[in-house]
Order: sequence, then C-alpha cells, then structure tokens
Amino acid sequence: MGDIDIGSFLFWVFTIWAAFKLGEITAVSRLGRALLNGLEENGVKITRNQDGALEFNMEETYIEIEKVDTQYFAYTEAGEFLGQGADFKGLFEILKVLHPDKNFRLNKDQKSLTAIEVDEMVRCIFEVYNDKELKNGENRK
Repeated sequence: MGDIDIGSFLFWVFTIWAAFKLGEITAVSRLGRALLNGLEENGVKITRNQDGALEFNMEETYIEIEKVDTQYFAYTEAGEFLGQGADFKGLFEILKVLHPDKNFRLNKDQKSLTAIEVDEMVRCIFEVYNDKELKNGENRK
C-alpha cells in the first residue's frame, strides 16, 4: 500500500460524516412533516405559540342528548340538530356516519336522562366507537 495522506483521510471522514448527518436531518424533517400533515387531516389544529413551540388543539363539539317519547335526539350546545335514533347505539352509529370528521364531547349530566340511561349511553359510546372495553365497577369520567 502507498502512503496515506492524513489530510485526505480527514477530508473523507468529514465528508462521509456530513453526508450521513444531512441524510439524517432530511429523514427526520420528512417524517415530522408527514406526522403533522396526518394530524391536520384528522382534525387536529397545529399552531406555534410565541415561544415557537407547537400547540395541538382538537376541534370538539359538545352535544346534548334529549329523549322525546321513544326517540333520542342529539344537538350541539348551540341547538344545531345532529341526529336521532331509537336507542343510544342507533343514535351514535348515525352520528358516526353523518359526522365522521367531528369529535364530540358529552357531559354525563344530561337533563332529560335518568342515571340508568346515562350508564346505557356510556356503554353504547364505547361499543360504537370501540375505544376500549368497560369492566364492571370501572370509574367513568
């Protein structure tokens, strides 16, 4: 083998290291951009505060459930009609179909519902939206 010039060796080590770092930065940047785009497509609003940090805000609509005879009606707090069903499961299935991009929040203290109906409503929410199984005695928020 011939003589190795230390300057050439350091140049190539630095070049390879710089290329690796550039590729790493590019990959992380693309991954971050894809993640933020995916969040925005699913209803999460992303903004920067004064410090430059990202803030994530999910659009939520609070709904109220009203029982009239044998039907359940869902309204926004502003009174906008969202859907109706003969039972809670039917109501939440209709809401899921009619408003797939909306995130709903529901207060357990519904004026026109009994405690038994509220428990049934919570069970149906988990069943329709399949978030998780409720176990007997589990606290509900």
